[in-house]
Amino acid sequence: MQIIFGYRYSYGSNFFYTVTLPCTLWFLDKGKKKTDRKDKVLFIDARHIYNQIDRAHRDFLPEQIEFISNIVRLYRDEDIETDYGSEKLMKERFPKGKYRDIEGLCKVAALKEMQGRDSKNDGSIITFSDFLSLSIT
Repeated sequence: MQIIFGYRYSYGSNFFYTVTLPCTLWFLDKGKKKTDRKDKVLFIDARHIYNQIDRAHRDFLPEQIEFISNIVRLYRDEDIETDYGSEKLMKERFPKGKYRDIEGLCKVAALKEMQGRDSKNDGSIITFSDFLSLSIT
């Protein structure tokens, strides 16, 4: 079985108007087959990145969306974008302008690290609590 997913984003609750459940999005990256990323997955924990609209609803500001996208760009060794004001967030978290694992925000995991882990409630190969417990090297 060939696994081609490349990115996993976890969002907190209250992003949907009818349900308060958190969600996890998986993005496929068929373009990574011939790169050094072919056996890796980038996990991003965006549960603490949001704009509180009111007591029951959250969304993302443009600079937050750009920041999350820039994490992927750095991981891919691409130029970042700062058209929507993410430069402050980027300098705080990635001062050298290069991707690095940041505990509680992002981590690159090799498929070997993920194999053999039990899938729990969300049916994925690796749960978010598993992700948070992976050691940052």
